[in-house]
Amino acid sequence: MRTRDSRNDYCCPAAGPPCLAQLVDRGPRRVGAGARWPAPPVDQLLVPPLGDLEHQDVGDDGGKECQVHEERPPAPPCESPHRHRKSGLMGPLIAVVGSASPQRSYEPPLADVAQMISAAESLGRELAINSFRIAVFSSHPDFIESSVVKGYIGSGSAELRSIEVHSRFGKEADFAEIIAFRDCFDVRPDPGDDWEVGYYRALLSADGVLIIGGGRSAFTAGLIAISRGIPIVAAASLGGAAQRVWRRFAEAHDLVSDEDAYAMAEAWQAQSPTRLVASLSRQCDLRTSRLQEAEAEQQRAGWRATVSLAVGVLFLLLALAAIPLSYSQPPGTALGITALVGAPLLAAGCGAIMRNAFDVVKNWVRTAVLGSAAGAITALLFLAAQLTTTPDILTAEGSRRLLFFILPIGFVSGLTFDAVYSRLRAQDVSLTASLDRSPPA
Repeated sequence: MRTRDSRNDYCCPAAGPPCLAQLVDRGPRRVGAGARWPAPPVDQLLVPPLGDLEHQDVGDDGGKECQVHEERPPAPPCESPHRHRKSGLMGPLIAVVGSASPQRSYEPPLADVAQMISAAESLGRELAINSFRIAVFSSHPDFIESSVVKGYIGSGSAELRSIEVHSRFGKEADFAEIIAFRDCFDVRPDPGDDWEVGYYRALLSADGVLIIGGGRSAFTAGLIAISRGIPIVAAASLGGAAQRVWRRFAEAHDLVSDEDAYAMAEAWQAQSPTRLVASLSRQCDLRTSRLQEAEAEQQRAGWRATVSLAVGVLFLLLALAAIPLSYSQPPGTALGITALVGAPLLAAGCGAIMRNAFDVVKNWVRTAVLGSAAGAITALLFLAAQLTTTPDILTAEGSRRLLFFILPIGFVSGLTFDAVYSRLRAQDVSLTASLDRSPPA
């Protein structure tokens, strides 16, 4: 007969309220005849199914003693000695890639395989302590993920669904820790037969990449991380593809500082896991801040675009208002001529702002100024041509009808102000042909 005195002790349901009261009361108390154990705290009290316990009458006083079957229920996942945090805050997801197989050849050669396995466990422990989630792909012993998972679970800081397993359907997802700590794992089998599809898809969705050893696929993963600006830590001192990746991003990755790059290349020592995970954390923070700044800038750009379009519509309405204004004034008045000259300027500003909505550089104020200037010059040239043929056009009744021609001209001039300036720059205003012509004989 065996009793349990750990935090996972079960209260005997059939013993009734006296047994429960004895367990709730802290300190060793008598339960039945001769049975003594220290009661666990209430928040640690777990009640198993009735079928897991049997009850046996003992002693003369009719007391009951709980006896546990040899076939015990499995321990709660992620619980003692590994109690997960339930804060709801999910940390960055780090994809773990690499291998350390003694049967394979690596370029450059790997360091001691036993040292690599120990380093992988230490890195997994540090990742869990710092609230990182991890994405792994295979439980095969040739790959480094199994050692990282072992250290991750062994840290005691594993959280619910903090280990994403991206593996082929029904293959290579049987980590040794998944039985006892099932709730810590988030298995996401890939339905396809090609492992590369799920592998690279998971890399693109990760917040960072950890490379230990590895061959061609690990090197490709590192290049993808570099090209996409994903935080990366490569244990270069352990050899393999990690060292090749380190040589690449040490020159081209703007998230990695010189100090962090030097730390990855140093000989492996006790503080290396802490320094590498700290580097990964700094890179993730820097990338997050940049993404937030880019998002804020995008929101500001959207607001500026909305304001510019509103100003453009206002310019258009003011330009159109010149038509009824001109008909309310006698021909040839100062107000009527001002409307005739100012309306195309406003229409050109509207056209330039509308054109800026399709440009890559959204500087609508500069565009509006350039467009308005082009529209004003074009309108003056149009009026000059009308005055040449009809000198009294501004004082006649026909001056009002000019607005219906000059407004579209101004709008198109603002919309295509770059073409207007190109034509103006191409004109040769110093005609010297008559000066160079020889006098007749």
